[in-house]
Amino acid sequence: MNGLKLMGDPVVTTALLDRILENALCFYLRGGSYRLKDKTITKEEKEPVKE
Repeated sequence: MNGLKLMGDPVVTTALLDRILENALCFYLRGGSYRLKDKTITKEEKEPVKE
């Protein structure tokens, strides 16, 4: 995993993540994003600018 190099020692990083995620709960959320609920995407935002 390339992400293990991000924190330095891969062994310590793996052990830390193992401790944190050992009792983690997963939540699956359905529906639209509350954060983006009021945002409207314009045509200019959808399509990249052609130069």
